[in-house]
Amino acid sequence: MIEIENIKCNDEKGVTLISLAIAIMLLIILASVATYSGINTVNEVKFDAFATQLKIMQVEVNSLYEDCKNGKTITVGDTEYTGEEILGIGEDITQIRETAGEIFAGANISDKSGYRYFNKETIEGLQIEGIDREFLVNIKTRTVISCRGMEYEGQMYYTMDQLPNGFYKVNKTTENEGNPTFEVKLKKIEESKWRIEIPESSIEYDRGYIKKWKVKYKTNEEEGWHISDNLSFVVDKAGKYSVCLFNENIQSNVEELEITD
Repeated sequence: MIEIENIKCNDEKGVTLISLAIAIMLLIILASVATYSGINTVNEVKFDAFATQLKIMQVEVNSLYEDCKNGKTITVGDTEYTGEEILGIGEDITQIRETAGEIFAGANISDKSGYRYFNKETIEGLQIEGIDREFLVNIKTRTVISCRGMEYEGQMYYTMDQLPNGFYKVNKTTENEGNPTFEVKLKKIEESKWRIEIPESSIEYDRGYIKKWKVKYKTNEEEGWHISDNLSFVVDKAGKYSVCLFNENIQSNVEELEITD
């Protein structure tokens, strides 16, 4: 009896150790997956912020080009610029001569003439909000290059033209002054719940930078609109949805979206 009980006890200990080892391995795997997913999310957020700043600067440079072409006068800090003088806004790029060559190479720019250095003082003088980067800008060709490139999925990005598919493209000219355009993303988060999201980087509006957009949405069966102050919101009903952006008297065209169970 004693020997049998000892054997039984040893077997139980063996099974317990194996179970513990398996549990530890599973926890390590889950922790690795969560860490990887978290890092990817952080990288996407950083890249989206980078793309958004490029968009803000592109819209501003488009506006400066139009002011230059139309002979308007603008004030940057304490200095006034009229007509073609606007092309000279910013600092001489020799201020960053040590890194300028690397920046142009990263942006695939061979013709370096006409570029000015938009440092933080110049950007503040233009009263541009939401920017913490510095840029090389050619107003005449409406080209914007981030002085600090952004690495994403193993590749460096400096300009709008280099952005991968899935991120917005904004026109370099301001000839198209239509309604705002945008993309809609849909993700099922649980049973009978979906997240509708409009990536800020997908919004294009050439008449000027809008700091805050709101969203109107409704199913085709509903008469009234729901309002969201955020570009990401959750719905709990399947069906065909109409979605549009607005800001005061500015409104986009309506995008159609179908959600199925």
